[in-house]
Amino acid sequence: MPNDHQRLKQLYLKYLGKGRRYSYYPHLSHWNGDLTGAQQFEEGEIDLYIHIPFCRKLCTFCGCNVKVTNSPGEALPYVEALGREWELVQEKFGHPSIRNLYLGGGTPTFLEPLQLEKLINSVFRKAKRSPDFRGHLESDPRIKQTESLKILAGAGFTNISIGVQDFNSDVLINVNREQSRFQVAELISSAREIGFENINCDMLYGLPFQNPEKMANSFSQLIKMSPDTVAFYPLAHVPWQKGHQEAYGEFKLPSDEEKLELFLTGHKILEEDSYHYQGMGHYFKNGSQLHIAAQNKNLGRHISGFFDTKASKMIGLGVSSLSNWGNALTQNQPIISKYFRSLEMREIPWINGHLKTQRERELETEFERLSCGQKAQLELPGKWHREGFISSEADGSIITPLGRHFLRPIFETLDPLLNRPN
Repeated sequence: MPNDHQRLKQLYLKYLGKGRRYSYYPHLSHWNGDLTGAQQFEEGEIDLYIHIPFCRKLCTFCGCNVKVTNSPGEALPYVEALGREWELVQEKFGHPSIRNLYLGGGTPTFLEPLQLEKLINSVFRKAKRSPDFRGHLESDPRIKQTESLKILAGAGFTNISIGVQDFNSDVLINVNREQSRFQVAELISSAREIGFENINCDMLYGLPFQNPEKMANSFSQLIKMSPDTVAFYPLAHVPWQKGHQEAYGEFKLPSDEEKLELFLTGHKILEEDSYHYQGMGHYFKNGSQLHIAAQNKNLGRHISGFFDTKASKMIGLGVSSLSNWGNALTQNQPIISKYFRSLEMREIPWINGHLKTQRERELETEFERLSCGQKAQLELPGKWHREGFISSEADGSIITPLGRHFLRPIFETLDPLLNRPN
């Protein structure tokens, strides 16, 4: 293991930098502005993402589109606006069957129970649930939400993703997130008791005050709670995009090598506790729903993450949401007041779009297949074979377990829009 650890560290330092996640293609920066490509719901089935931007406190590491407020009443007009947007989308494109419904944020459980119930009812007023429907929820353990979880479980929600980030109080307080181990454990226990079958925990590395010892402490506590999956992401430190990230003050962020040691510390603990690394920061516990799907080559991936079953289209509602129509991409208005104004004018609140070329559609499919551990029909640069990242057979190429750590640089050399050397 020490030799494996050292080789992995050397490869990370050699290849990894900031890059894209390739959960859709092409990247927003390469869109052509064409809004004509969105089409009827193919075969009447979609995945639906709904963005709930509200948070009670601003975590200074956050790069999401959020609105900070302590007034639940502020959310009601937004819930009603989501219903109007969904009506407009259905009027234009038809009434689909929904395979996956994903509530993301922000903090979806910021909504009061009756507001959540109103939202779910508006979604299914005309749309139907697919026979294999699953609901997915992002959650903040600092919020009391038992009643909300019961409502969502009754509506078919089975998956919950909990924002843990770290278990060390000094690390959390420094980023304006006061949260205890007890709150996390209580939410996991409550969710399981209510009937949520799949529990994910989000963890972060690269925050001020983190070090390998504290990271080991965090993951030692995490594995005792035995989540089904873990998402372990690097801090996206972009103060030019999100001014509140400057609130780190005088605290020095870790160097690239120090940040890598944080990742490798958590990675080692997860692997030793039977979590399998899928790539892009995602770990599946042995025997979990997603691990079984990966083993059976049934795994799928899009903007909202990995799924054991997914539709060919992913439609986003709410501010800043992205939609992937298969042949096209669209982006919603990110500013709430302008989002409201579009809906008052009975306009779907798109501000950008992209009509994909045939080659872009093919590449997006192959990127997904490689991310999900499936064979792809792509000619991959020889250096990835020499590093042991790729295995090729007559019927296609597949990413090796080692190569899953390097999906971004592999994909970047295949991306014609980046003009990267092979």
